[in-house]
Amino acid sequence: MHLVFTILLLALVALAVLFYAKFTRYGAVPLAAAWRSYTAWLCLVGMAFGQFVVDGLSWLAGFWDSFSAQFGPILDAPAAGKALQLLSAFFFLLRMKGQGFPALQLPDLPDDTDKAGA
Repeated sequence: MHLVFTILLLALVALAVLFYAKFTRYGAVPLAAAWRSYTAWLCLVGMAFGQFVVDGLSWLAGFWDSFSAQFGPILDAPAAGKALQLLSAFFFLLRMKGQGFPALQLPDLPDDTDKAGA
């Protein structure tokens, strides 16, 4: 069941990319902004469906020997899905911070030499 859901999710992402390529005008959306949005969606998918992504990659490692040799032990870890979710959340927060995530605005501290308040 996890594998079917993962394949459907990948097909949905592929359809979204094809829809974007087919129905948007050339230059209508700057590529840098589109890439940032795409990475945000990848982070959100990683946060929401981390275990499904790990299951899909484990399935891929089952018949692709070089992929299995390199990433097999990582994908077999019991908490690999949670690790992917945490990593995706971390990158999503970094992306939001780079996009101007609202910063904490504190007032300036009073100066010790300021005698107006005394």
